[in-house]
Amino acid sequence: IFTPKDPNHTLTKESLTATLTIEQDTIDMSGVVFNDSTVTYDGNSHTITATNIPDNVSVTYNGSGTNYGTYTITATFTSDDSNYKLSKSEFTATLTIEKADPTYTTPTGLTASYGSTLSDIELPDGFTWNAPTTNVGNVGNNEFTVTYTPTDTNNYNILDNIKVTVNVTK
Repeated sequence: IFTPKDPNHTLTKESLTATLTIEQDTIDMSGVVFNDSTVTYDGNSHTITATNIPDNVSVTYNGSGTNYGTYTITATFTSDDSNYKLSKSEFTATLTIEKADPTYTTPTGLTASYGSTLSDIELPDGFTWNAPTTNVGNVGNNEFTVTYTPTDTNNYNILDNIKVTVNVTK
């Protein structure tokens, strides 16, 4: 309430009404790090997580990947305080899962008779000769190459040029 000090002036209105608007302050999200990521297949689920998240900000993630391929991951941020809005509320990044090299045991104890070809020698499951029509060569130990194809070629690489030894006898 305003009361004039000068008695020659009179107050024509005793109260006034005003509207005060308080706008939300902005939380700067420019320091948030949410980058693309590449991992090698390991059978586990993977995602991407953000770092440098400001105080009073929450994040939820949408997306993950387990198998070989590319996945879009989204991070959605919200302010925990209604007095603040965010300069950016959604980030996206790409998760790439690469194929892994499978584990295998190199075939050993391979034998052949002189004059045979590699196709005459039986290999363990998953292995094939790189040049099956090749002659096994002279008597003694001779080196050749094989390819290993894993059961799961969706997530594992096919490995080529694995060296094996064949013992050639008379």
